[in-house]
Amino acid sequence: MAIVFIHASLSEKNLKQAHNLFNTVDMLKRIVSFAITLAAVFCVSFSVYAFDPKDLDSYSAFAVKTMKATDTIRSKKQTLEITGTKGLESVLGKETKSFETLYVYVGKKTLEEYSTSKWYYYYQPSWNGRGRGKLHYTRNKITEKSEVDDTLVVARKPDDKLLMLVIQHDNPDRQAILEHLLLIRMSLVRVQLPEPDFPQISADFFVFSRC
Repeated sequence: MAIVFIHASLSEKNLKQAHNLFNTVDMLKRIVSFAITLAAVFCVSFSVYAFDPKDLDSYSAFAVKTMKATDTIRSKKQTLEITGTKGLESVLGKETKSFETLYVYVGKKTLEEYSTSKWYYYYQPSWNGRGRGKLHYTRNKITEKSEVDDTLVVARKPDDKLLMLVIQHDNPDRQAILEHLLLIRMSLVRVQLPEPDFPQISADFFVFSRC
């Protein structure tokens, strides 16, 4: 009977050890799984998005300008808008229209965000049939970073999707993006304005579009 008792005690001890080992392995699996998940989140959160100038090739019309104080979110005006000009009108048209919009900021970090924008086109009786437009944009991480003297590129795709690209005024990638825009312009048959001096882009829009 003593032998049986000892054997039973050992079996119970072994079961406890096996149970403890199982719990330890399970805990290690949980720790490894959590570490992998945390690493994935960390990588996604800190991945750097780089704007490739060739991304502009899919757009059909372009308007480029230097941002004024009234164009930025820091302006004290209640609405967030870019004042319309004949140049911007030639890209966005003469009708009120909403656009799915990709906002991109090229600065120390390159940021992107999908949102919307709306082009308002309206007529006043005193304007004798002439209209005027303004482009309303949303408050987001891109527009919050925009400042006076930054370069703004408004580009439109044939499917009416819009790009609002803001390039920090002293960013080294600015020249490469503007040079690519110049290459696109040189490949076009129809040009609406004279040769641009990209380093000295004015506060009005320089505009060109594909036929």
